[in-house]
This record gives sequence, structure tokens and C-alpha cells, in this order.
Amino acid sequence: MTVTVETLRAQARQRCDMDNRNFISPTEWIQLIDVGYKELYDILVARFEDWYTINEIFTVPQGSTSYPLPANFYKLRGLDRSLSGGTGPEDFYPIQPFNFENRNNRGMLLRRRGFGPNAQYRIMQNNFIFTPSDQAGGTYQIWYVPRAVTLTDPAQTVDGVNGWEEYIVLTAAIKALTKEESDVSVLAAEKANLYKRIELMASNRDGGQTERVTDVQSQNYGGSWYGFNY
Repeated sequence: MTVTVETLRAQARQRCDMDNRNFISPTEWIQLIDVGYKELYDILVARFEDWYTINEIFTVPQGSTSYPLPANFYKLRGLDRSLSGGTGPEDFYPIQPFNFENRNNRGMLLRRRGFGPNAQYRIMQNNFIFTPSDQAGGTYQIWYVPRAVTLTDPAQTVDGVNGWEEYIVLTAAIKALTKEESDVSVLAAEKANLYKRIELMASNRDGGQTERVTDVQSQNYGGSWYGFNY
């Protein structure tokens, strides 16, 4: 259910009775629309329902211990490693982040037990950091939420899902009235009610299945030695 930025701008002007006034410039209206869009985007991302999740395959060269995150990276949903170097769905298995204080434990145990590649990762600044250092090279698949695009053009479109673009309209209208030092209480109440509706309805997109407890133990490939998992 897409709608253009131009349509959102016209609706916002109407909601705050500024459709025949130029107190807010056309460019500034788009900036206000962008603020509302990013607010709505964050609400949906916070529900962990994969509204915007995408995936990407990348290769870490042998000898490297870090790899840059995608340029549009926002939130990580999961990281997989290819067992054989292939890129088919059956080639990947999930890998886990390491606790910073245990950053060297896994390498010591893997060497002691003679296991093959089984790196762990941690996000630091704008990079993946892998451990143990001699096991990082290989093919990976990242599942992540990209940052919201910035709205700058009236022809750009926004997915309102189910009329939720009204949240963007109300946000822009409220900010315009705030700049004018006018009363925003009515629109603010509408926005609060709409926020509750979105929070409720954005959850559990897969109504036919309930969330299940993740089997973390099976992902540790055998159990625990010396007080830490391997």
C-alpha cells in the first residue's frame, strides 16, 4: 500500500490547516515527512517481525579477522557461515556472537579439540570482528535490517502497510504546528492512539504460527568444556 511523498505532504498540510499557506516551505515539508517516516520505520523494526529484513552473501579473505558491515546496515538479524564454501540454502549454518571477556576461549578450545572452522563474531564500530583469528576466512550470509532511506523527492514512495502512513502525516503536521507555536494537543492525541494500534497490529505477522524457543544448545556442536560452549 504505497503512497508518494507528495501525497503525504498534501495530507499533512490539510491536517494542520496549512494547505493554503506557505509558512512551511515545500522542501521543509519533505524533511518533516522524512522524520515521520523514520519514526514509523523504527516502530516496525522494533517489533522484530522482519518488515524490512534483507540478506547478503560475502566472503572474508583468509588471514582477515574483520569485515566491514554493509554501507546501509542498521540492525543485525543473524549471521550464517557456509560449511563448504557454497552459497545454497543448505550450505549455511548460524554462528553466534562471542562475549567480549571470552574472546579467546573458543580459539583455545578448538585447537585443543582439533575442530574445523567454527568462528564467532562481534560487531565493533562498523565491522564484524571474528575469532579465532585463524578461522575467520570463508563465505558468510548476513541477515539484517537496512537503514531507512532518506526522503528528498516528492515522487518517492512509502509503504503505509495498512493505512499506517497516517502516522507520518500526523508527525509532520504536529511539527509544523509546533514551529508555528500553535496547539498540537488534538493531533498529538490522534498520534498516540495510532501508535498503540500500530504497536498492536505490527506484532505476530505470521498468525498461523507462534514464536518458538530457540534451541541454542544444538548450535554449540556438542556441549560445553572448561566452563564455556564450543
